[in-house]
Amino acid sequence: MAEQASYPLSGGGSKPTPPIQELVRIIAKARFEANPDMCFQGIIRQVWTEVDPRPKLKFDGTERVEEISREDAEPHIVRYEWLGTVGRGIEAFYGLKLHGELVGACAFGRMGQQVGNICGPELAEQTVCLHRGCCTHFAPDLAASFLISHACRQARLDRKWRIYFAYSDAAAGERGVVYKAAGWFFLGQDLGRAKGSFHVDFISPDGKEKLSSYAINHDSQRDHKRLRKLGWDESKGRIRPFLRDIGWKPVKVFGKRKWVHFAGTRAERAELKSLCRYKPQPPPEDPERRPLGSEAGDQAHNAK
Repeated sequence: MAEQASYPLSGGGSKPTPPIQELVRIIAKARFEANPDMCFQGIIRQVWTEVDPRPKLKFDGTERVEEISREDAEPHIVRYEWLGTVGRGIEAFYGLKLHGELVGACAFGRMGQQVGNICGPELAEQTVCLHRGCCTHFAPDLAASFLISHACRQARLDRKWRIYFAYSDAAAGERGVVYKAAGWFFLGQDLGRAKGSFHVDFISPDGKEKLSSYAINHDSQRDHKRLRKLGWDESKGRIRPFLRDIGWKPVKVFGKRKWVHFAGTRAERAELKSLCRYKPQPPPEDPERRPLGSEAGDQAHNAK
């Protein structure tokens, strides 16, 4: 990793070039595959620390959480988030800044139908999902829970949102540690599905694109527009075998853990909790994570 560190880096006033960013993600994914007990965001921050050995910052009274633009948030989210994308339906971005420098970003957006029905349809406009969230490798300890807590507080003032929900994705090694630290309630896993159920998404040969099971099932509403770009038509037969034939990799996606936070005064939070469709329950007891050194991950990457 020493040779990579000679590239222009954020600590020196310039951003890493796209090839370095792609290489960091490749190495992080290799290490994650070698030890999926670890959280992907923790691993990719570790790799960035090796590339850009910038000292961790500390909270010193200059920290601020405020609404930011998509243009400011997107580079951070693309760099550190598991999915590597901002996603659709985002309505607001909030960022954590120290001395004016952005060290964390998160994205909120409302979701329709039953997914966003936490406390009843009459409160749908006040219910929002935390779609994305990440911090830089040099952000202070506990920066993630600080960002989430203060972003929700500020969004309540800015946009009148009172009910916040989010998911921790087992596919990314996420257990919801940051939501526990921020005091969110755990609602359950596989909500609305049989225990242990899963769906199958497809990843492109270069690993840069994903076709979700939902998209495959509902693409017919758009005349299979995305699939036709890949060369599929009705003469090719069933869609999933076609995707396998052209090199797309099927990936099992298990149910995600769902978390909720209620904003407002103590009385308002208690009222919202009483209206919640799901009874908050104790978070699962997870086994201790096994640490993974860089050597093991690099060996896994080189063996591919």
